[in-house]
Formats: sequence, structure tokens, C-alpha cells
Amino acid sequence: MPITSMLHFANMIRIFLVESERNMLMNHVSKFVLFCLLTLFGNMSAHAQKDDLSHREYELRAAWKKYAAELDNTSVAIPPYPGPAPQEALDRKARSHAQLQAEGVPISEGGLPTIETVAQSHRRHREEVAQRAIALVIIAAYGETRDKEMTIDVIERFDAASYLTPRERAFLQDDEATDSDFVQFIWRYEGLNVLLWALGFSDELPYPDKIADVPWMVNQFMENGIEGFWEKAKLRDQSELLDAADLIYRYHWATRQAEREGTDMPAGLEWGVVLERHYALNWLIGYLDQDWDDVSTDT
Repeated sequence: MPITSMLHFANMIRIFLVESERNMLMNHVSKFVLFCLLTLFGNMSAHAQKDDLSHREYELRAAWKKYAAELDNTSVAIPPYPGPAPQEALDRKARSHAQLQAEGVPISEGGLPTIETVAQSHRRHREEVAQRAIALVIIAAYGETRDKEMTIDVIERFDAASYLTPRERAFLQDDEATDSDFVQFIWRYEGLNVLLWALGFSDELPYPDKIADVPWMVNQFMENGIEGFWEKAKLRDQSELLDAADLIYRYHWATRQAEREGTDMPAGLEWGVVLERHYALNWLIGYLDQDWDDVSTDT
């Protein structure tokens, strides 16, 4: 089993543990079984070669192992990442830090780890990213308009039914969706903005202090048409995607730190934009091999 798949499975276990405890649904037997699974996957990943795991994946695995120990009321010593991190990752982190300092965005004193290198990351296919962009413009527009008939018509015209994820299909079919559900999917416009940039429709991702230009994004599909959209879509180099993923990872830490401390968002950052960009960029670089519905935004 690939190490990223093990990490993904272990993360699912961790989430289940947390939610079960929160809802008081876990009995001693199921808790013990899941604890054993979490420990097993933590130990399996511990034997992985350094090159198999990025620094942040290693730290995430260490956190799971500590959590398993807490469930067992024990402690565990986690060795530090067997560095040094690849120079590519260190250089990328240094560039992000320089930009953060210039913008006045706080940097973690402990120092967030480096993220994946080109070799450690997963390269999405252009077709996969373009399909995801089409799905996002459809589902975000439905969240905004709540016009199911029009949405179904667009899906048929774009032949896009297979592009939707299980969660997106469930939302579209849910006649009792709440206002919160609709708002959640409107925010997917921010992920769409990332994918359009990744596909070359814009030159840069602007500073994340304001929401994306929705009319501009919709026009990329309306003006080009479906055939024109496919012709223009060219996926950027993986190194560019990783640069953006590293930077947003550190922006997101800064916004979460402000939330924890109860202070204003630093340097004008818009937390929702940062979160959705982090989500989309983690998917783009194949973080933990997660499907779109399951993407995590660890900081």
C-alpha cells in the first residue's frame, strides 16, 4: 500500500475517533479496535524511507501516533524528521517566508515544515483539473442561484454529470438543503479561481484579501464555450503549483492563529478565501492522495 494511502486511511480513522467521542457513540471495543488500527498505520509509516514522506506528512503521522498514545493514556517519543529536507522544499519555504515578511503576515515561530517536492507530489492530469473546474462552476452557481432546473440543463449541455463528486451530487439532489449548505458551495468559487489560474486562464493568484471575481470566472466558460475552454486549458508546471500550495499553507496558519487568539485577520487576509484556496491547492498537488470531497487543510 502506498504510504500516502496509509496516511489517508489513518486520517479517516482519526476523524472517526474525534467525531465518535464528540457524539458519545464509541464503545470500549470499537475504540480499542480503532486505536490498534491507528497505531498500526503509524508504525507502518514510521518505517517509510525519508524520501517517501515530505516533512509535513511526517509531522502529521507523528501527530496521529501521539493521539493514539493519548487514547491509551500513555506517552510516546517521536524522533524528529530525519532531515535535512530536500533543497527544493527548503528553497520554496524560504521564498514563501520572504513574501510573508514583505506583506506583514505572521510566520510560525516554531516553523511550519516544508511541503512536498515535485517528486513527492502527485501530478494531476490536465483533463482531471479541467473537469473539476467545470464541476465547480456548476455547483457554485447552483449554490448562488438555487435554480435546479437550470443547473441540470447546464450539466447536460456540458456532459458533466460524471464530473461531480458524491457530495456535490448529494447536494444537488437534496430538496431539504439548508442555507448553510448553499453558502458552503458558493464558497467553491474560490477553489474555481485557483483551478482557472492553474489551467492558465489568469496570470497570477492575487493576494487573498478579497473574494474572487465571479463574473470573470463564469465568462471564461460562456465566452470560450466548452470546446474553447478545453483548447485553452493548459496545466501549469508542478513547481508553480507547489509554490502556491506552500504559500497558502503558511497564510492559512496565520489566519488560524488569529482565530485562536481572537484577533483580527493579519494583513487583511480573508479567512474564507485562504481556506478554499488551501483546499483546492492541496487537491491539485495530490496531498495525501485525497479525493476532492476528502481534502484536508492541515496547518
